[in-house]
Amino acid sequence: MKLVLVCAILLCSTSVFASAQNIQIQAQPQTVVFLKNDLVIVCSITNPTQLSSVFFIQILKNSSTTFDNVVSVTTGQALPVQWKDTVLQNRASVTGNIDSPRTAQLRLTIDKNSVQCPTDFKMYSCKMSGMSTASNPVTEETSPITIFYIVQPTIIELPRVRILNEIYDTPKRQFPVGTTIQLTCHGEIGNDVSKTIRWCARKDGEFSFTGLVQTPIHSKASPSGCQYTRSSVITYNLTSEDIFTEFLCESGDTGMCGTGTAIQYVNISSTSAQNIQIQALPQTIIYRETDLVIICSITNPSQLSSVFFIELLKNSSTTFETVVEVSTGQTPLVQWRDTTLQNRASATGNIDSPSNAQLRLTIDKNSVLCHADFKMYKCKMAGFSSTALEVVTQETSSIALYQIVKPTVIETPRVRILNEIYDTPKRHFPAGTTIQLTCQGEVGNDASKTIRWCAQKAGRNIFTGLSHSPNHSKATPLGCQYTRSSTITYSLTKEDIFTKILCESGVIGMCGTGTAIQYVNITIASAQNIQIQALPQTVNYRKNDLVIVCSITNPSQLNAVYYIQLQRNSSTTFETVVSVATGQTPPVQWTDTQLQGRATATGNVDSPSSAQLRLTIDKNSVICPTDFKMYMCKMTSYSNVVSDGITQETSPIELSYVETPTVIEMPRLRILNENFDTPNRQFPVGTMIQLTCRGEVGNDASKTIRWCTQKTNEMMFTELAQTPIHSEASLSGCQYTRSSTITYTLTKEDTFTQFLCESGDTGLCGTGTAIQYVNITIEKTGTTNTCTADANSSFLVPFFIGIAVGIGVLILAIFIAIILRRHLLQQQMKRTVCQEQNGEEHYTKPVPKEDQPYTELNTYTELHTTNRQLETDQACSTPDHPYTTLNAMQMTQTTSLPR
Repeated sequence: MKLVLVCAILLCSTSVFASAQNIQIQAQPQTVVFLKNDLVIVCSITNPTQLSSVFFIQILKNSSTTFDNVVSVTTGQALPVQWKDTVLQNRASVTGNIDSPRTAQLRLTIDKNSVQCPTDFKMYSCKMSGMSTASNPVTEETSPITIFYIVQPTIIELPRVRILNEIYDTPKRQFPVGTTIQLTCHGEIGNDVSKTIRWCARKDGEFSFTGLVQTPIHSKASPSGCQYTRSSVITYNLTSEDIFTEFLCESGDTGMCGTGTAIQYVNISSTSAQNIQIQALPQTIIYRETDLVIICSITNPSQLSSVFFIELLKNSSTTFETVVEVSTGQTPLVQWRDTTLQNRASATGNIDSPSNAQLRLTIDKNSVLCHADFKMYKCKMAGFSSTALEVVTQETSSIALYQIVKPTVIETPRVRILNEIYDTPKRHFPAGTTIQLTCQGEVGNDASKTIRWCAQKAGRNIFTGLSHSPNHSKATPLGCQYTRSSTITYSLTKEDIFTKILCESGVIGMCGTGTAIQYVNITIASAQNIQIQALPQTVNYRKNDLVIVCSITNPSQLNAVYYIQLQRNSSTTFETVVSVATGQTPPVQWTDTQLQGRATATGNVDSPSSAQLRLTIDKNSVICPTDFKMYMCKMTSYSNVVSDGITQETSPIELSYVETPTVIEMPRLRILNENFDTPNRQFPVGTMIQLTCRGEVGNDASKTIRWCTQKTNEMMFTELAQTPIHSEASLSGCQYTRSSTITYTLTKEDTFTQFLCESGDTGLCGTGTAIQYVNITIEKTGTTNTCTADANSSFLVPFFIGIAVGIGVLILAIFIAIILRRHLLQQQMKRTVCQEQNGEEHYTKPVPKEDQPYTELNTYTELHTTNRQLETDQACSTPDHPYTTLNAMQMTQTTSLPR
């Protein structure tokens, strides 16, 4: 019976092989964003189990009417990879092998900076030759695929101005009311010949640009490399409302005026001669990608004999306040008024002569704050007019700076069966099941933007937009941009054998081009047999090992497992990290050799019930954020349910991490409204001081730095009631850093007040993982003591305590030594007296001489000595007698008296 079954399976396999396609071609991606994506073409074997060997694999490219061989990998060559297109060889790379059908592959990569347009954007196909497992020669060629591309315009010229019916352009930008002018703009429009140049305008007092109602005249598009260029001319009649009107021309626009990828401005006025102008370069800033630059400059230097000052002002609620200025008679020439902005910006300027007088403010892209810096600005100047022979003071109309914030964060789609209450972790459902998919994430700083849904079914090369209408939640502001959720209802059909669904925001064209994107895989075919687990999914950095396990969920439905792969997300694709497969020695094979140096992998595919692949990165070898990516598992096996080989992959999971802050600087101190920090730590009562602390706050950008104090006679620190000013969090490695400034008024109670700043706090003040201190005192009345208590005293206190303890221990040791020495001496004297007693060397009564004076004294001494002699005898016979040593000493002293 078993023999019959095996034969049946073999016959079935032979029948499938006859019509099977063994070679496939893939472009990664199929639509290339020019100068942003590498061009990658991969030829690979789709049915390696049906081939016993592969002789060659070729990549062919369409050249006019034929397909020419570009590169191949062939058996029997000294160098397996053989180039035919030697011109392309100089700017491309190729890898490949045909060691076995399972690993046979040919990959062509052209670096994004070497891609040539339109040369490389042709039709490609793959060709292979080999031997089937039935010993039949096989030669197959894929259907050709076309590589598409997107080119965004980046260059457009400044608008040129001409008075209507005149022959030449004019450099003037100020005209009488009623003048009709023509504005001309020439630039790139992208690789779509139908695109044009758009005109917008903003008049004085208006906050945003609006499209001009006048109809422009567009020239015919001309090809230039990978894209087209054209010019656009618009006619405009100046009115009394054009006191200060700003025009823009742009291409590559994605919505509102000012959102183009190529944009230029020109300012037109109809008032009296304006000598000062303001420019923002650019006026619409891509947040975190573009520096913010504002320039105040002189427009008519010939009308001025000198310039006294130039100021840059920024709107603050209802008034404009000076940010920075350049003025005569100042040292230095450039003077800051906004000292907070001074810490993260730079300013240059001079007023040496009207022709080169200028003031330039630059805020580095990494220091730009949203929304603080995106306000209205204007310039102001004073000088002496060479025409009116008087002092003139002028200011520009205000301009508003705009920003574009690209969304970068979006969650993995959540799945719920229609009409159920809770989300489900399942990704495999019967055909006909209706599911709801929900995705929440950032949509940028335009509240009208939404989240898009696309799908890619099995056998399809690209994603296409879903025709279902999603339900979008209301946009909610969060920091610099908006977030919203989107829910779509999808009914599974028999075509959804393996359907990959994506949600994305920040879309600029085709599906899959969003700046924030996530995927989920849905199947209705045989049960999902592979799962991925992270242990744990949220890793405590430097405290937990990172462990990922690929395992079989339904081993009873499989006859055999051929391989298991662990893949990791790399930019827009998933690349294999490590795999375990049959027929390999050793079974576990590393693809990511860099990770191999700091990780271990174990696995086997001996049987479906034990098949597993486990990756472990030791906690001391985990690299952040490199290792915290999206991972998924992929496997190929033979199913006993459908009697065929199946390939399945899990939905990706994202590993997250927690990192606690450990580094924070000593608090810096500044008297309120002063420009520089002070080393003093003692001040008069009533002084207002600012304390600033900068340090790590962990991997959560919302965390801040906490301030606490402890005054004299207080037992513990308490949190300050004052509200600190926190800077925007900046990513540094795996965690964020920020600064915090608090203003504090010293009172008579601050005789000795200790301040602390801390982050990573877990409850009470002083429980942070990063903490620093500074001590502040008030000056005593009637003294000129200028001693200061520096923050370093917090380090000296343990030092002095250590010295005091050491001195105490030393004194105690000396005291004990003296007692011991005295005790030893007393014991020695005791033994001496007793020995003399035992040796019959007793005191002998002296015989008085007649001529000896002091007879009474001698008589007393004699009597006293006899008594002491008796006491000594008693002490020697009783070693524990309390007075033994003392009596012996007294006796010795007495017997030593001169007679």
